[in-house]
Amino acid sequence: MNGAATRTGTYIGRIGVLAVILGVGVCVAPAAADPDASPQAGVGSHAAVEKPSLAEWFEPVAAATEAPRVQSSSPVATAPAHRTAQRPVRNGSTGEIEPASTASAADLAADFELSRFFFAPTTLAAPAAHRTTSEAAPAAAAVSTSLFSPTGAFLGAVGPGGWLIGDGVLPGQNGGLLIGNGADGGPGQDGGRGGLLMGNGGNGGAGLPGQAGGNGGDAGLFGNGGNGGVGGVGDAEGRAGNGGRGGNGGLLMGNGGAGGNGGTAENDSFADGGRGGDGGNSGFLGNGGNGGNGGAASSTSSLANGGSGGNGGRSGFGGTAGNGGNGGNASSTTEDALGGRGGAGGDGGLLGDGGEGGAGGRGTSITGNFGGGGNGGNGGRGGLNGNGGAGGAGGDGQNGRGSAIGGTGGRGGNGGFGGAGG
Repeated sequence: MNGAATRTGTYIGRIGVLAVILGVGVCVAPAAADPDASPQAGVGSHAAVEKPSLAEWFEPVAAATEAPRVQSSSPVATAPAHRTAQRPVRNGSTGEIEPASTASAADLAADFELSRFFFAPTTLAAPAAHRTTSEAAPAAAAVSTSLFSPTGAFLGAVGPGGWLIGDGVLPGQNGGLLIGNGADGGPGQDGGRGGLLMGNGGNGGAGLPGQAGGNGGDAGLFGNGGNGGVGGVGDAEGRAGNGGRGGNGGLLMGNGGAGGNGGTAENDSFADGGRGGDGGNSGFLGNGGNGGNGGAASSTSSLANGGSGGNGGRSGFGGTAGNGGNGGNASSTTEDALGGRGGAGGDGGLLGDGGEGGAGGRGTSITGNFGGGGNGGNGGRGGLNGNGGAGGAGGDGQNGRGSAIGGTGGRGGNGGFGGAGG
């Protein structure tokens, strides 16, 4: 009897454990069931209640080899497997299996951009649109264009537009800090500077109507200065823009840039031609830049003034200085016309020759009172063993019925100890 009771107790104990397990399932299942679908079920009718299967509760996690790769032409698509392989996870609130996180793809793109900070791409255009099978593409696309300006210029360290080594690509942009050529300026904008070690200056941009041309950019230790931009044509008031100044050559070696020509002015009333820009100075070894020519002026009923020529730039140790620019011609139908003055020649270096002075412009008045030519520019001074530059010729004066006076020629420059004067 005792043995039977013991066996019965053992069976009851086992059944009790099973009942507890099944009871938990009964308690959980009705909470998930739709109360309107069937009447309340008691404990005795728990078999009729739909319960989640063991397969749903203990569904095995799908094997994951790699997260979806970004289909793109950029190197982001070549992600290592260990960075993208992550196991899917089950959402604790919905019970649904969610795909692996794609944050690692964006992290990989950011890591790749560290190398792009130092090296430029092969093109200046922004990367092509990304084709993707996951949400990682927007993040990757945002990172891949972060080093580009809105115009497509690369803003890294090395390459086109690079801040350390590279040529300027935007209007007026400087070359790289160490090596690179400056970019040409936009309308009326100065050209960019060359790199500190090596690089040419960019050319100044041409001026808009009435606006001065941009100055040429300076070179670094080695390189040539940029040319000055041409002055803009006359505005509504008849005033033209001046030419830009030429950039200086490299401190150790390089030629100065030429000055820009002054703008021309054509107007029914007052007309004033633009002045030519001065030439840039050379470095220790190099030639000075020539001055720009003055702009011509033409008026039908008022005064016309030709623009003055720009001065030549100084030369270096043994180079030749730049010549002065010629004065602009002037003409008026009913009023006075005055030709522009020629620019002065630059001075020679220690052993260099001085530059020649520019010629004066011609002044022509058809029925006005006076037509006067511009004076010639003076020649530059020679170095210790250099020759002085010749003075520029004076401009002619012409008048149909009134007086006319030609301009005075420029004075020649002095020569050095062993050189001749101009």
